[in-house]
Amino acid sequence: MAFHEFHSQQQLKLDKEVQSIIDKFEINQVKLIKLCNEYTDSLQTFKVNHLFGTGQEAGDVVLAYLQRPFFKICLVRVNFNNSQILHQQCNKISQELFNSEHQLAERMCAYTLMFLRLYLPHLYDTPFILPFIVQDYPVRYYSLPVKYQRLLQLAGIYNVQVKVTSESLASLNYTNYSTYFMGASKNINLIASCFIGETYCSCIRVTNSKAGLLDFRIPLTKLPKTDFDFHTIDRFDKLITSDHISETVRNCLIFLHSRRQILSKYHSLCDLPNCIKSHFKLDTDTMAHIVLDESEKLSIANLVMLQQWELETNTNDRQVIKKIVKAVIKRSATLSAIPIVVEIMNHIKHLKEQNETFQSATIGCNGSLIEIFPDYNKYFSETLANSPLGPDIAKKINVTTNMEAIEIGGACLVYQ
Repeated sequence: MAFHEFHSQQQLKLDKEVQSIIDKFEINQVKLIKLCNEYTDSLQTFKVNHLFGTGQEAGDVVLAYLQRPFFKICLVRVNFNNSQILHQQCNKISQELFNSEHQLAERMCAYTLMFLRLYLPHLYDTPFILPFIVQDYPVRYYSLPVKYQRLLQLAGIYNVQVKVTSESLASLNYTNYSTYFMGASKNINLIASCFIGETYCSCIRVTNSKAGLLDFRIPLTKLPKTDFDFHTIDRFDKLITSDHISETVRNCLIFLHSRRQILSKYHSLCDLPNCIKSHFKLDTDTMAHIVLDESEKLSIANLVMLQQWELETNTNDRQVIKKIVKAVIKRSATLSAIPIVVEIMNHIKHLKEQNETFQSATIGCNGSLIEIFPDYNKYFSETLANSPLGPDIAKKINVTTNMEAIEIGGACLVYQ
């Protein structure tokens, strides 16, 4: 009897601790409304179609897109309001290659040439455009040198990539081409909206790129934060991205383990598997499997964590991990929706000044989190309804997903 009482007390203690952690990530309606109202003036508003596109843009663009660890290359047919991807390939690049900009450039170029030979042999005689899109990563995230961080627009990696690409293409008699080097993919989503004809507005959170529109300047001190967050300079962006989610969940697990409340198989931090001890090993693909597992003992989650993370868990551990992942994902979706809320609020204000009423809007979203977490868009839509917009306006807002926005936007951007 004493054992059962002790176990019950321990379970209650764990439940209370976990709930306390979850509460830290909760952005309730009061907090949400306060955030939205504080940042109403933080977005630049403009008429999308007045800034981009003449309606005459047309052509084929070969586009290369790097987002660690994947390198995608595709052929995009640009046609205003009807752009589409004709062919694409996605290749995984080993982490070791990210330690050297020259090796990375060589591997990217090799994949590019394979794609050209396979799909575009006619380009020997036809001019074509080859833009490279490279995500921006904070220096504390990856092993690329500091000077290649922050939109990667400094001369270093640009020159390396162009030099390697030019030499390789010339050796294969590809000479009639031009190349571009672009910054983070977030810069490109809005441009895509103009060329696929379905997005009303898009939020782009960057500060120093030629395509950095709708710059969301939020005082960092006003953002909700917890002791489990991985703090970066660009904190708004990193509170909602996959890598930050990975680190936040990891920090929560380390905290609970340190209090001997989960992962009891591992006696100390040193005994924990690499996925916990090392940064950025808790991938969101595996987290998605955990969240989607509705079985009583989370058996699928158990199998996936064993295979992908080499993490041994009991049922109680898995239930705790699932709760924490869902809480962090929900906060990510909520924060992602705030810029859209603010933009719509500004738009409605503008309409009222013109004695017009808000009719409807379509919000185009993309990204790996939206793709792999089915509830992400649901949380996004709930945020719209709970925001100062209210449920009636939220019903007029259609949230759509277009996973090709980066590629199409990048191709269209070369015409600007």
